[in-house]
Amino acid sequence: MHKVCIYSISVAMTSLTIAFVLTHVLPPQSPSESAQDIANYYRSHTTGIRIGAVVGAIGAVFYAPFCAAIAWEVKRITGAEAAYVQIILGVIGTLGLVSPWTDFMTLAFRPERPAEILHAMYDDAWMPLYSVAGCFAVQFAFLGWAMLSDKDAKPTFPRWFAYFTVFTGLDQAFGVFVVFTKTGPFAWDGVIAYWIPLVVFGVWTNLMVKYMSDRLKRESAADAVASGTGAFVTASPGA
Repeated sequence: MHKVCIYSISVAMTSLTIAFVLTHVLPPQSPSESAQDIANYYRSHTTGIRIGAVVGAIGAVFYAPFCAAIAWEVKRITGAEAAYVQIILGVIGTLGLVSPWTDFMTLAFRPERPAEILHAMYDDAWMPLYSVAGCFAVQFAFLGWAMLSDKDAKPTFPRWFAYFTVFTGLDQAFGVFVVFTKTGPFAWDGVIAYWIPLVVFGVWTNLMVKYMSDRLKRESAADAVASGTGAFVTASPGA
């Protein structure tokens, strides 16, 4: 089950990528576009948006079991309290990833609404993705601390990756500034608020899967050796 939880992030990332493309979140439309431009796009791509919203709503849920796998790893290293932090913040993060798709579903359900209403719903779909940015920053800061606290002879995560994890969280936190501008690097389609965090988070998730999977492989190999040694010892007296 632990392995399933680790690889659930692959389902989440693949589903969200498909959903982002179908709903035109990847690449993103500019927040400076007019209400009529947004309305025209969503009226002419209704079917794709509906499919994308469903795929996104289902796929985003798979971030939760991945957070459970992280919490298990943190509990092994530091204890239950830090693991609870990962679980709680993971739930909040999952809600932030799931909730935008409700707006996209509603937006595509009645595309004949006035352009201003569709525009407002489009804005509302984007904001949850960025309002949870602080949640990711805190979650990753605690996770980085846990990684650095690992006293195992062969830690699950290298020390450099702990710092990269903290950086990943801080990088996501820049998303809260999208409310202040509709153009430039801090807009929701900007380099700092969107593209860099997107790429960094993608790299981070792949490395997390690698390091946690490697840990499972080492444990499985150690268990196999221990089982073989036990069987040999049991069989020896009767030999």
